Amino acid sequence: MKKTFSESGVGWVAGQAILMLLITAAAPMWSAKIYHPLVLILGLLHVALGAWSGIAGAVTLGRSRTIYPSTNQHAELIQHGIYGRLRHPLYTSLILISLGWSALWSSLASLFLALALAILLNFKADSEEALLSEGFPDYEAYRKRVPKFIPRIRHQAAPLALLSLLLFLGLSISAPGAIDLEDAIAEALENNPEAVLADKRMAAARSAVIQADSMLWPNLTLRSSYLRTDNPIGVFGAALNQRSFGPTLNFNNVPDADNLMVGGIVTVPLLTGGQIPAERSAARKAAQATGHLREAVKNQLAFEVTRLFLSIQKARAFVETAEAAVASYGNNLAIASKRLEAGKALKADVLDIEVRLAEAQEQLLNARNAQELARRAMANLLGREEGDSLPLPSGEPPVLNLPASTLPSERPELRSLESQQAAAESRERSARSGHRPKLSAFASAEQNHGWHFNGSGRNYTAGLMVNWNLFDGFMTQGKVDEARNHVEIIKEQKRQMRLAIDLEVQQARLNVQTARSRVEVSSKAVELASESAQLTRYRFEQGLALPTQLIDSETALTAARVRQAQARADHLIAIAAVRKALGLPQLTEYGKPH
Repeated sequence: MKKTFSESGVGWVAGQAILMLLITAAAPMWSAKIYHPLVLILGLLHVALGAWSGIAGAVTLGRSRTIYPSTNQHAELIQHGIYGRLRHPLYTSLILISLGWSALWSSLASLFLALALAILLNFKADSEEALLSEGFPDYEAYRKRVPKFIPRIRHQAAPLALLSLLLFLGLSISAPGAIDLEDAIAEALENNPEAVLADKRMAAARSAVIQADSMLWPNLTLRSSYLRTDNPIGVFGAALNQRSFGPTLNFNNVPDADNLMVGGIVTVPLLTGGQIPAERSAARKAAQATGHLREAVKNQLAFEVTRLFLSIQKARAFVETAEAAVASYGNNLAIASKRLEAGKALKADVLDIEVRLAEAQEQLLNARNAQELARRAMANLLGREEGDSLPLPSGEPPVLNLPASTLPSERPELRSLESQQAAAESRERSARSGHRPKLSAFASAEQNHGWHFNGSGRNYTAGLMVNWNLFDGFMTQGKVDEARNHVEIIKEQKRQMRLAIDLEVQQARLNVQTARSRVEVSSKAVELASESAQLTRYRFEQGLALPTQLIDSETALTAARVRQAQARADHLIAIAAVRKALGLPQLTEYGKPH
């Protein structure tokens, strides 16, 4: 008896296959790209456990295996091996691998699809077990004794459940989590329009190299034409080409004639006076220059990302300082209000503190606004479209090492000018080749056929050609002079660039020294201001200090903390500027400190 579609289980298998394909594709497409080591480890463990479960189940099941929720002719009730611990180890394998795959890509979309697959497999298993209960009388006892997907043994079930729980938590944490400097730089280098344009210019430069190399190759052209004419010369030529000329042809009364020509011509440059090698060299040097400019764009982008990253952290420090000031003034206001109620303070004292509290709240709003503006500027720099959310940078400042003072500059802009000079010198050699003779070989072949004369004929031509431009009104000399002057221009641009880089490096190093001194001074100022504010608060609580003294101490502490946050951020920005001036990456391989 033929089974219906629902009885055959094709629907279950189709749904399972679709979900597995979606899980596989969704993970890389909708990856959070924020990989937490714990989540990666859990993902690998789930994939390994799933692979083990699947292999063990497939080997134990043997010939009884089928993808449909039904039995085949070789089916028998397997109760040993892994089937003595799980009724459906193959489905457990698919669930674990899907969860692990979602974790490896940090993809919530893939995770939800994995959960949908688990639900589908649960229903598919129920459908399969209904058929197994009918085919095997012992299955009901087996079903009660052995769990479906998770082993019942306590020491195995607990770790598996814990792994799944941690997997969920890890994904939920990693998806909206903070972004670090490494990820920010990598995203900017991939998505920022300037980086994309630099890549396109590099691709165009490579195409120019291919065009220059093509000058070495023979030039092969295929051509074809069909004509019909009663022009005597055309008719005479058609008759000759078709090998159909005869004495009966009357040139005073020629007939209409037609001719179909199919042929080709090949030309090979033999001597070009050095033009081809010069043009190839120029194209390669120009491509190198474009590559160095691309490095310069990425170096500048990495610095801008680092600067904005530190600016956001600085703005966050300002927010924290303002929040601390608001909390402190709020606490002081509560103390002053109690003293006013006890008749130990004046109304004016309370009003002064309220005014300072309002000012601190205004500063907090401004600090939060500055932080949001910096965050949006970072999103723009990373090439994110409007509306795309950007997680705040991680709280820990990045590790930026100050390069040695003797380290020479490796600026790609300077290397680009060196390559541009080499390209210009090659173009000068190419221009000088216009004074030299050029030799090329050529050959052509044709097949002609006409229907009026009903004739066909072949012909060929081969030879050598010499071209020597003896006088062109000084055009060639003008091109040589232009190319030579362009070389001199680039030389001066190199000298100008070296001077500018030297000055930039010196300024950046001086800024590091100044910022380092500011960090030391501001840290000491915060320490002193904190101690002074603490003593003043205590004295104010005891009624031994005036409200103006309290306000002055709180204001001094807030100002000191702001200067400290500013100095720390400026110190790291100054180090980043030194690295940028020297042409060094902010992070080696954009991951490890240099």
